[in-house]
Amino acid sequence: MQHFSPEAGQEFNFFSEKFQDWQGWLATLVIAPQGNHAGVDGSSKSIGNHTDLQLLLALRSKSSVIVTTGRTARVESYKASRFAPIAVITRDPESLSQLPLIKNPGVHKTIFLRSENYGPATFAEFDEALNSKGLTQILFEGGPSSLTTLILSKLPVTLVLSIANVSPNDFSEPCEAELQDLLAKVLPDSKMALKDFFSVGPNVVSVWSTPTL
Repeated sequence: MQHFSPEAGQEFNFFSEKFQDWQGWLATLVIAPQGNHAGVDGSSKSIGNHTDLQLLLALRSKSSVIVTTGRTARVESYKASRFAPIAVITRDPESLSQLPLIKNPGVHKTIFLRSENYGPATFAEFDEALNSKGLTQILFEGGPSSLTTLILSKLPVTLVLSIANVSPNDFSEPCEAELQDLLAKVLPDSKMALKDFFSVGPNVVSVWSTPTL
């Protein structure tokens, strides 16, 4: 496994160079070394760190649209991004009216992806709707449940999984089998293939892809 130690303040630039532009769906998720994706406050903020935030910002800077769910937007108290519009999957846009994202929309208009019959097939519809707007570099920031639904849609998906605050007691030099076991705690039966993994400061970042049909 390669180890990287960007200088303080250079993490964003490191990740921007490490991850190239993509087409289609790229999902990002942060977890603790034990496999949990949310902390005591119910959000990912209490398990992430500065390195993870810089990774997220670097990916956002390359996206043409950021997609999340209404539930994630509420739990994480979503704000507008300076990089790209945010598209929210929701049955009830009005239920999001008090979020900072809606009250202070910034330079990008919020997109609502309505989901009366939410399921794997719905993501194909979302994909078509976003593509028709010229939004083809899609960053997905939903939780494990919605990410599983996206994977089941059979759309090609790349996952950037950040394991935050790793200590030698967790694993000093993780192998593919250990990372597969950890992914299975978050996304059981996802059948995603490991493409790359490396450490950046206190985090281990792994890159996965759905099986090629």
